[in-house]
Amino acid sequence: MSLGCVVEPINVHSEDYIQTVQGSKYSEDADFFGSPNINLAGKIIIEHDVVLRGDLAKIKVGKNCIIRSNCVIRPPSKKQKGV
Repeated sequence: MSLGCVVEPINVHSEDYIQTVQGSKYSEDADFFGSPNINLAGKIIIEHDVVLRGDLAKIKVGKNCIIRSNCVIRPPSKKQKGV
């Protein structure tokens, strides 16, 4: 019995995506709000109909992340004290 995860291959059609120098691929259908507050590390795939809400507060996405279609990434609605 194997406990490993099964990873499906992701096929990215280059005509639908914008590729950066760092190797990231962004769908032309993705929406970025508040771009100065969005920090994206290298080699990220952002699929279609994704919304990144940097207009609410700063957000960071680390290296080698895949943000699948119809996803909304926004900061928490309530700011936490501490670390």
